[in-house]
Amino acid sequence: MSDRIFGVLLLLLAADYSWTARGFDPGFMADPLGPQTFPYLLGAVLAVTALYLLLRPDPTAHWPDLPRLLQLGLVILVLLAYASLLEWLGFLIATLLTVTMLGWRLGASLRTAILTGIGVSLVVYGLFDIVLELPLPAGLLGRF
Repeated sequence: MSDRIFGVLLLLLAADYSWTARGFDPGFMADPLGPQTFPYLLGAVLAVTALYLLLRPDPTAHWPDLPRLLQLGLVILVLLAYASLLEWLGFLIATLLTVTMLGWRLGASLRTAILTGIGVSLVVYGLFDIVLELPLPAGLLGRF
C-alpha cells in the first residue's frame, strides 16, 4: 500500500513539475529547445517511475520506524529551507549550510560536515558561475 501512496504523490509531483515548466520564459536565450525541455524530461521520467510504483508495488514494502521518519522529515525541511532561502542567503552560504546539515545528520563529524559543505559549495559555484558562466544567486555576499 505504501508504494501506491508514494506512486500517487510522485505522479502529482510530476504533473505539477511539468505544468510549472510550461511557464518558463526563455528571455534572451536563443536555445531552440527552450528552457522547459529539461523539466519536461524530468517530469516524464518521474511520471513513468510513479506509474511503475502504482502498477507493480513491492509486496513486502513496509513503513520505516518513527525515528527514521523524523530524520526523513528533517531532510525535507532542510531542503525546503534551502529552496526558500537560496536567493536571500546566496548560493555559497545556503549550499554550505545545507550540505553541512545533511552531512552531519548522515553521521559525519561536525568538522567533516563543515569542510564538505565548504568544498561542495565552492566547487559547484566554480563550475556553474565561472566555468559554465551560469550566474548563481549572490545573496548576502553580493551586498558587500
